[in-house]
Amino acid sequence: MAKFLDLPMELVVEIMSFLPAESLVRFKCVCKLWYSIINDRGFVAKHLRNATKISSTKSLCFTGYGKEFEEPVSSFLTIYDDDKNGEHVYSVVEDSLSPFFQRHRDEYVVSSQCNGIFCLYGEQITNNVILCNPATREFKLLPDSCFCVKTCGIMFGFGYDPRVDSYKVVRAVLLDCGDNLSLRAEVCTVGSSSWREIKLNFSLSQLEVLILSIAYGRNVHKQRYCKGACYWLLSPMRCEEETIIHFDMLNEQFYRISLPININGEQEGRSLHTSLAIWNESVALFRYSYDDVTRPIDIWVMLDSSGVSKASCCWTKQLSIGPLEGICRPILFWKTDEILMSTDDGRAVSYNLHAKRLGNLPIPPGSLMCNASVYIKSLVSVHGRI
Repeated sequence: MAKFLDLPMELVVEIMSFLPAESLVRFKCVCKLWYSIINDRGFVAKHLRNATKISSTKSLCFTGYGKEFEEPVSSFLTIYDDDKNGEHVYSVVEDSLSPFFQRHRDEYVVSSQCNGIFCLYGEQITNNVILCNPATREFKLLPDSCFCVKTCGIMFGFGYDPRVDSYKVVRAVLLDCGDNLSLRAEVCTVGSSSWREIKLNFSLSQLEVLILSIAYGRNVHKQRYCKGACYWLLSPMRCEEETIIHFDMLNEQFYRISLPININGEQEGRSLHTSLAIWNESVALFRYSYDDVTRPIDIWVMLDSSGVSKASCCWTKQLSIGPLEGICRPILFWKTDEILMSTDDGRAVSYNLHAKRLGNLPIPPGSLMCNASVYIKSLVSVHGRI
């Protein structure tokens, strides 16, 4: 029987590109050749592409605050669906995945993630920003902020700019300038040695929405990344004031996107809630009610706005689900056709869009915290490009 290393190198690389990231990290110690292959930028990019295609395994990160709502907490979990029909689904809790998260879970908040890299910021020392890849166990402390004055609130974003092959961290910072507050923004390209201040191209009314949202911490930590852009759904005071803020990674500008005009339908005036999601590489909205059990969950999808003003994006109501008895809220699309939901008693269930039925998910009670995201276990380095 031929040895693995006797196979053609192209076949060796192809096989290795489908292996789990954690295994490949260990395999670096096998020999110099494997170390060179696994560290190669082309291989890392190939492994990332293959990892996104594996539908039988999904890794989730849940973030929020503890029972007393004082300390930030995070939990990692991988769901395995061996037969792809939901009959043999099981999960593995991976809170030991990264020693860094274990040591500093009470000090840092998970702001966002992209391609397996998590962006964290210090709860107490707000200028500290750290990037961490739980699969490779790498972490990196970013340079100090441009702004040296006291901050009253921060909105973070993290993502990948495929057009220039770089990762960027953006943050809008509310500065305490004595008698008034000043909103400023800065960007750090991963691998560079400093942050750069950027202009905020907003009207006064739009700035007011941003300032109120950041000051009161309304959804500013619930960022979604999609195709070279970061998105935040902000709600400063009342639901009717909700708006989406979009940051383009290439031109490094913020835009405001209005919610669908008729998003409330015939439920105008009732207590409705909105949450941001990513579905089939598009920005989506869940619209639902905690109190009205007769109301379905509406899903709106933003149409591709390439080449047009971001403020004039079009929305389409893709579908309505239910009403579903006992469901508290939708959380995210953890598969293309599966929505992770929370029940009234705190259990995790999954709704299949094709079968139109609910199924239990093996997620431990108490894991469904404030925010959740599906992430890819990748080899992407926290020190720079893919």
